[in-house]
Amino acid sequence: MARSIARTRGCAILAVLAGLGLPAAAGAAELEIEVTGVRSADGMVRLALYDDPDKFPKRSGSIAGGDVAAAKGSVVYVFRNLPPGLYAVAIYHDANANRKFDKSLLGLPREGFGFSNDARPVLSAPGFEAAAVTLKAPRTRIKISLAYWFSASLDR
Repeated sequence: MARSIARTRGCAILAVLAGLGLPAAAGAAELEIEVTGVRSADGMVRLALYDDPDKFPKRSGSIAGGDVAAAKGSVVYVFRNLPPGLYAVAIYHDANANRKFDKSLLGLPREGFGFSNDARPVLSAPGFEAAAVTLKAPRTRIKISLAYWFSASLDR
């Protein structure tokens, strides 16, 4: 009978802990990203997360993605339940919500964009090493500032 009571209490404790929103996997971590420099509340800020240098920042190479409604100034997005390790993030402000990273006829970005570590492109996107951040449990917070090639008056 004592074992039955102990087992019942143990199950109750586990149920309470599960309800507290603890990470699903042991050692899971969260990557909180604050995106600054959002020029308008139009559209969405789109994020892509990478863990492979050979796939960064290719569209098909991301391991996770997320969208957050744009807000003038800044927005926050959190990737959850990630194993600690090395990651890079690519983002853009899809102001017209067409799900495309719009570019000019010359191939220059027409929408705000950014990379973790505020790595900036030089003739092409930065490498994974320049944008890589170390994610540690339980949470790592980073800030990414959007960059713009065109002034606000030329953006539209």
